[in-house]
Amino acid sequence: MTTPVQPVSEVLVDLAHTLGSPLPDVAAGMTSAGAAQLLGASAQVRARLDALDVRARVIHADALRRERLAEARERAAREEEGAGDPDLEAVAAGAERAAVRDASMILRSSPAQAALSLASARRLVEDMPQMLHALGSGAVTARVAGDAATVARVLEPEQRRDLDAALAERAPYLNGAGHRRWRREISTLVEQIEPLAAGRRHARALDEQHVRVTPGEHGMATLSARLPGLEAAAIRKRLSLEAEGLRAQGDRRGHGRIMAQSLVATLLGREDAMDPVVLDVGVIITERALLSPDLGDVAHIEGYGAVPADALRGPLREALAEGTERGALLRRLFTHPVTGELVAGESRARLFPRSMRRFLHWWDTTCRAPFCDAPVRQYDHILPVAAGGPTTLANGEGLCARCQRKEEDAVSVEREPDEHGVVDAGAGHQVTWTSASLARRTTTPTRFTAPARGVGLSSSPQLSPPPPPPRGAGRSPRPSPSRRPPGHSGRTSSPERGAGPDPCAAPDPSPVPRGP
Repeated sequence: MTTPVQPVSEVLVDLAHTLGSPLPDVAAGMTSAGAAQLLGASAQVRARLDALDVRARVIHADALRRERLAEARERAAREEEGAGDPDLEAVAAGAERAAVRDASMILRSSPAQAALSLASARRLVEDMPQMLHALGSGAVTARVAGDAATVARVLEPEQRRDLDAALAERAPYLNGAGHRRWRREISTLVEQIEPLAAGRRHARALDEQHVRVTPGEHGMATLSARLPGLEAAAIRKRLSLEAEGLRAQGDRRGHGRIMAQSLVATLLGREDAMDPVVLDVGVIITERALLSPDLGDVAHIEGYGAVPADALRGPLREALAEGTERGALLRRLFTHPVTGELVAGESRARLFPRSMRRFLHWWDTTCRAPFCDAPVRQYDHILPVAAGGPTTLANGEGLCARCQRKEEDAVSVEREPDEHGVVDAGAGHQVTWTSASLARRTTTPTRFTAPARGVGLSSSPQLSPPPPPPRGAGRSPRPSPSRRPPGHSGRTSSPERGAGPDPCAAPDPSPVPRGP
């Protein structure tokens, strides 16, 4: 008897054989549009196969468990009366281990990795169907879906279903988000779903700190350390500042090489070690999270991302205590009551002033180009100044050095109007990028407060692939590349519903900015 699975397996075997054969040499006569279509078709097939791989892992383990349980019951039925019932839990556990070993051998992965992959696949199949649908439709990558299932391991099944629904609501907002941005959003939602357990998880994580050396190629190695987020962000910023300073003095080594060699010199006590300095690391945390972390608001560290509020309450209290060397400068920042985004300000200067650059740095946290998770290095006018673009936060975005060349790499980069057709509104700062093949992706800033369920930038409750690109998008004018200011980083901050460099004051629920 032929089962429904057999035809699928046969089709996949035939497909593998076809793709393994030499493809006809059509590259010479293929247009860019044809090549883009081929690339898109390949991505679509890969998305379907990724979702099938997730389901196949669970189907394989469940089938093996059913067979082992049936065999155990059959053996028990043949035994003499009084032999006792089989330990079904032990049989099921053994079948799960056998499934992991079998998958490890088939997929050429380690048993530990096969076990983790099976556990993540179970969470996607059983508790997160919308995320699994998004994986199969190409709306998210396999890495994003895997991260969602991995981060959700601390939740109960019902809570994972809540996370799945919340991610479905957030999907239109994250249309152009990179892997790290997705990971931050998923972690933020997990902390909001179960805020009372965030402190316990952080306390356990503190005991897991370690340093690891991973051998690399060509005589190199990777040194990694698991540290609290605030300390890791401070270390990275100190190394980056050292690299920027030496590069400004004429050092021709690459930025990353200087950071690595400065770290080695400082740890080993060499002559070119870094001098101790007082670091300036931005922390964004609501007053609600400071006073009552069980309300669900998470904190954000500049250059790192979202962390549980309990991870920062102690360091902030220490920094604010009188007589300590570590100080904290508090500022108020207003967030929009619906979207949770920081609210904009305005300047008449052609260049973004220092306070606005700092605001953009906090607003975007990472490069705003689609799927780019690089640190912000430039502060760019979405509509160039040469085309009449104003120097406002609504017309600004933080970009990395590569994506700052957007006028050369993209057909258009445009700010999307809000629901009333207004482009300079403070909420919903959506920027749509259109590539040479007219693929469109929309990016959004980071949310710092938990939005109301069911309220978002799109009414669609499903995770779905992005819409097809429109026809005839125009190229935006090129701004002057010499007018962009260098990057700047912010200070330790405790903002909630405030704007600009105002001193700390009582929170104000108004979404209107109180200063430049």
